[in-house]
Amino acid sequence: ETGYWTMVPVSELGGGGGGGKKYYNHHITITQMVDQGRGRNDIYLNIVSTIDTAFTKDNIYLHLRTYQLCVCKATTNSPYSVTFYSAYILSCTTSQLTVGLIGGNSISPMLSDISVTDSITLISDL
Repeated sequence: ETGYWTMVPVSELGGGGGGGKKYYNHHITITQMVDQGRGRNDIYLNIVSTIDTAFTKDNIYLHLRTYQLCVCKATTNSPYSVTFYSAYILSCTTSQLTVGLIGGNSISPMLSDISVTDSITLISDL
């Protein structure tokens, strides 16, 4: 409904043992300011995980993989325009995030140049 993709890794499925796992939806926004603050790239994605603490730019590289689809919004303030792209995570290392724009090229901000916001919701106990 929101236009975001949600992926559940196979390794996260199934309870096992005497108790089930708790699953959390991480609604993540990754922002890169561009053109000396006159524009920005916002990357939106969801990660379903058993982790209940927020991802930050210091640890998100551990959790992003090439299968992770996302939405990228590019905003230019002069002249003002907003463009939405379907995208996917090409790679994420300790220093750089690369996002491929479906039908286009890619953006590759350094992790030090981004901010990460993570809103966490408990999905269910399985």
